[in-house]
Amino acid sequence: MTPSTTAELLDALQGLLEHLRWESQPAFDRVARFDQPDLAVAIGELQTLADRLCLLIYEGDRYETLHTGRQLQVRRTALVSLLMADRQVAHRSEAVFGGPGIPGVVALKDLVLGFAVHRGPEGGDGPRSVLGRLLPGAYVRPISANPLPLEGHPDALVGRGGWWIRLELIGGHLDFDLGQQPIL
Repeated sequence: MTPSTTAELLDALQGLLEHLRWESQPAFDRVARFDQPDLAVAIGELQTLADRLCLLIYEGDRYETLHTGRQLQVRRTALVSLLMADRQVAHRSEAVFGGPGIPGVVALKDLVLGFAVHRGPEGGDGPRSVLGRLLPGAYVRPISANPLPLEGHPDALVGRGGWWIRLELIGGHLDFDLGQQPIL
């Protein structure tokens, strides 16, 4: 079954993030979803006292259209950002790179991106290292991963490391038969 809605793609990604494990415990204490108008609220959430956070921000969709004879195929790509943070009060380096009992945001980033390597499609249209199967007919493609500065102003929570990952959720092909006439 190919996902028919953006909500199904986002639900699948959020579920995957909620079930990721680090040393037999959940990788994230909290996974929450936001849309772009709530970006300021999401950034505020990164400053909370929770240890490991992953905030999923839906950025919108991009569509590609292919005309073949009487068939019209539309491929949807949902654009998503993940804002992730880990915390070790007064030890920002451990929040970023890990320490005893703390994965660090770099390890969390690797966990998230690692699912794309290990869950790649068999016989898919790209190398396993860049496409990760999300649902039947839907895949994740990482676009970028960068440090997210969370400190630097007087009210910043000291000891928080952040990372920003951009993903494409590719799937939800829509096929239409436009009748007897070819598309011109």
